[in-house]
Amino acid sequence: MAFAWLNSMSVGDATIDEQHKQLIKIMNEFMEACKNNKGMHELEESLNFLVDYTVKHFTMEESIQIKRHYPGYAEHKKIHEAFKLKVADIVGKFKKEGPTPAMVSAFNFEVGNWVMDHIAKEDRKVGDFFKTLK
Repeated sequence: MAFAWLNSMSVGDATIDEQHKQLIKIMNEFMEACKNNKGMHELEESLNFLVDYTVKHFTMEESIQIKRHYPGYAEHKKIHEAFKLKVADIVGKFKKEGPTPAMVSAFNFEVGNWVMDHIAKEDRKVGDFFKTLK
């Protein structure tokens, strides 16, 4: 299942929107690599890049929320932290078991769907707040 960016997902901040698009692209590339039975090393590099990029994105997004005094910042950060733990668990399983169908399914559901839902709902709230500042 490929994930797709929709214009309705825009939060109105060019940097955040571009990083969201990049996250979706990286998730799709990882899923495609799994589907095409790429080597374990290549898959692990791809997964590590996704994890690192997600952390970088969360840090940037949270700094913008602080700078713009987003009232939901603390809760948003908690959501990000919980997701990082979920991803760490999936990465651990991947490193132990490899790209099993169950791991790929968990990645698709727990990571891919989470990111898409988070952008569409939680980040949308951030975007709506940002619009009130203009």
